[in-house]
Amino acid sequence: PTGIGVSLDTPTVKAAGVVIFDRDNHRYFGGIELSVLKKFDLTAVGVLTTRMPDGSEGYAILFIISFSFPNPIHIAYNFWLAGLGGLLGLNRSMEVDRMRSGLQAGSLDSILFPKDIVRRLDTIVTDLEQCFPPHRDQFLIGPMALIQWSTPPLIRAKVGLIIEFANPVRLALLGVLRATLPTEEKAVLDLKVAFLGTIDVEKGLLAFDASIYDSFIGYGDWKFTLDGDIALRISWGRQKDFVNTVG
Repeated sequence: PTGIGVSLDTPTVKAAGVVIFDRDNHRYFGGIELSVLKKFDLTAVGVLTTRMPDGSEGYAILFIISFSFPNPIHIAYNFWLAGLGGLLGLNRSMEVDRMRSGLQAGSLDSILFPKDIVRRLDTIVTDLEQCFPPHRDQFLIGPMALIQWSTPPLIRAKVGLIIEFANPVRLALLGVLRATLPTEEKAVLDLKVAFLGTIDVEKGLLAFDASIYDSFIGYGDWKFTLDGDIALRISWGRQKDFVNTVG
């Protein structure tokens, strides 16, 4: 078989999962969605590659798991914790340029609390493979959080901090911020901002990029698209430099 799929629908548990065997490309991947008593939702995606890009024997693993809470946990000042998650990569690295170019396309939605796993599995895995390609002796670890402001939420933020080591050592702060006013169902303003900040210790470079995508202001037939970008670069290495642009 080239794949296995399972679904379960009961009053207490709803689940769906699939595993795909891509033997020609030495790749195996799968995903699962699980909802229990409307208390929490779990999603997980895993990718296993059994051959390195240069054709040599080896393995590379990437695994993302996330929990979301239909009833968020109050933190303080009307902020609520709506989810937790994490990323683990063995023999994987970050392709920062690919992550940066995918801000406008919404690629971070495949990394941070992905939804509709089974139906979108091919798209999610493609984004993950391009953003975190196999790389021998490099490792990734990244906690994630889903935070919202107010109930029902007016602002949601999906944030993740990914650390790559051992050589080079790099950090990436990535996230998606969404504001819907006055409500998500009857939004007059729907603003989505994807951002990526990175620190490359070896190069002595800090970079930050943000993009507005899939956003609008207005109602009914009177809607206007919103888009824009910001980019910041600070170099403290041998050649010190600073540049910032907003549009």
